[in-house]
Amino acid sequence: MNLSDAWVEEANRSMKAAPSAWLADAEKMLEYLVARETTAATEATVSKWKADYKDGKFKDIIYPEKKEVGGNTAPLYEHLERVKMLASFAVKHNDDASGKCAAEAVRFYTEQGYVTGNWYHLKVGLASQVARCLMLLSVTRKAPLESIEYVRTLTNVDQKQYAANQVEFAYIQLFWSLAGWKNTSDVSYLAQAYAASRAVSKCCEFASLSAPTWGEGIRTDYSYSQHNPFVIRDKSVCSQLYAGSYGFVFLETVFKFKAALVGVFGLTSASLENIELHLTEGLAWCAYAGRYDFHALGRAISRSSGGGTSAWSRWCEALLPTANNPGRLREMKELASGKGLTVPGFRGTRAFWTNDYLSHIDNDFAVFCKVISTRTVGTETGNGENLKGYYMGGGSYFVHTHGKEYEGIQPVWHWQYLPGTTVEEDPHFEYPQVRFGSHGWGSHDFAGVLSDGTVGVATMVLSRQNIKASRKTIITLAGEIYCLGLTGDLSGVSHNVHTTVNQCWHDTWHVRSETSTGGYSINSGTFRQSDISEVSHDGVVYQFLLPADVSVELTTSRGSWKSINGDQSAEPVSGGTFSLWINHGQVSEDRYAYVIRKAGSVGSQPFFVCSATSQYIVSSKKNLAAGSIFSPSVDIDLDEVKITPKAPLAFVALLKDAKLTLTISDPTQKLDAIEVQLKWKNRTYNHKIMLPTDLDYRGKGVTVEFTEKGVSA
Repeated sequence: MNLSDAWVEEANRSMKAAPSAWLADAEKMLEYLVARETTAATEATVSKWKADYKDGKFKDIIYPEKKEVGGNTAPLYEHLERVKMLASFAVKHNDDASGKCAAEAVRFYTEQGYVTGNWYHLKVGLASQVARCLMLLSVTRKAPLESIEYVRTLTNVDQKQYAANQVEFAYIQLFWSLAGWKNTSDVSYLAQAYAASRAVSKCCEFASLSAPTWGEGIRTDYSYSQHNPFVIRDKSVCSQLYAGSYGFVFLETVFKFKAALVGVFGLTSASLENIELHLTEGLAWCAYAGRYDFHALGRAISRSSGGGTSAWSRWCEALLPTANNPGRLREMKELASGKGLTVPGFRGTRAFWTNDYLSHIDNDFAVFCKVISTRTVGTETGNGENLKGYYMGGGSYFVHTHGKEYEGIQPVWHWQYLPGTTVEEDPHFEYPQVRFGSHGWGSHDFAGVLSDGTVGVATMVLSRQNIKASRKTIITLAGEIYCLGLTGDLSGVSHNVHTTVNQCWHDTWHVRSETSTGGYSINSGTFRQSDISEVSHDGVVYQFLLPADVSVELTTSRGSWKSINGDQSAEPVSGGTFSLWINHGQVSEDRYAYVIRKAGSVGSQPFFVCSATSQYIVSSKKNLAAGSIFSPSVDIDLDEVKITPKAPLAFVALLKDAKLTLTISDPTQKLDAIEVQLKWKNRTYNHKIMLPTDLDYRGKGVTVEFTEKGVSA
């Protein structure tokens, strides 16, 4: 049974009951799409094409000699673009000669049976052009029916595609179905148009990690995944965050559908409600100051264009007339242009447990952090893109105050020095190609994120290359983040290991460094000392909480986009960069701890624990604690209560007015419950906190309130 069978049957029943409504809505939809797809070409250009045209081909285009064209798709795109312009000219000027030429040219293309090296060109890029041409031709003359059947067979919603790919397939189906209906008056084609609409509505629902969607699309935490690689040994998939590129394509196509569909063909109200929540509770937390976080871009991080959020304005505007929360959409629309954060609705912390991704956005300060587990991948390579992105997502983070810190830095980056990562620097390192995410997953179950809405925790155990079982915990508070970690077992390394604190553009050739013997201003070069306590740069302060061998570097970095993406320019790119890192040498279990905060802000200066069994902070007033517990039975001391978890976890504990609010999650996503012991002044008791057990909610935080008497009602 095909996916669309039930929708087609539903449409056929409805058309029998109200045929005039279906026909009227189809005419409106066709009229809108023809107006939108009609493209301009001058009469002189069209005349030249017709003069240079014979037997469906244009004389100046060098067509592939074989049907297996490999990557030689440019002449095919050029051919179809001319067909579309000729069909458009026929529509605008009622020119039958142009329409005849276009019809013969599209028939020529579909008769060749071309096969491309990349399936996407054949089934989406080129098929989309064919379908558009056929729709335009259908309103002025008979479009070739054999060409309609060609694209109908090639691209439809029954081909087991998901999310962005599926909505693009559906969009193509909408064009060929309208062309078929207009050409033949056969209303069965309108049932196919309805199926295309319902396929898009289906894609707007939550995508479960199980079959058939395998987590491709909008997740239960409102993040977005695509290209989730299959792990053969576990017969499962690993989630890949992709909100800023595949997610962009997905939403662009959904909103094109929304604009075109009317009446009986409209998207379901439930699908639009979920899209609204995906925007405000998911997508809006993956960007800052008009740019998507690098973690959300996948391999598109290696492209010199894209990555902006201006489309948010159009999407929010399209949803406003029927929005459940128009105020939130208006606030998000304000952020689309890239202005500094001024809206209160998008301040706080969000933990996206399905993708092991943490977002913390404060006023003029933002942090995005990604960890990886056996369930998630950090990034992918593929199609010659993202050639050096191997370490992305393995504990990496990006810190923003004005939003320009990393914009366009990718070609000059040292990719073994991504902020937050602990890496062995190998001068001859050959970056592994995690092809479409395969083998880009983490090594341990213990990795995850947690938030109570204000405070956030990202934690991870990771073995990668020669570094084994490193432990890392990142804690976000208002305007600052705490980074605690151990290097792990370095017995297998051949080169020195470092933890990168940051690597970004420099704002000026000036950095202030504080040491035990006084302050230094650094204008260029590399400065390395073992007693650096604080470094200031570009409105950000980096404070080291443990003695560390620290290097600061100001230099002109050079590279090219082609060095990270084979399809990009080889033109040299250079710029001044600021780098800050901790040198571990080859010392196993070397501890490090530092805080990053906005310059001018007063740090909270908490007590912290950084060990192999636990990594957490406790505020100076002992009313707040947050972090991770790797081994059970570690005590967390607050002012009025001692918390002793009986299993590993991530946690945020807030004590206020003799009430303890405890938010926990299971980073392994395997436990059904976690028992905690609470020792108050006059009473000690244990409580078992039940955890989500549904596959798509495992890892989500759970909040419980306690008093000395027990669990609050």
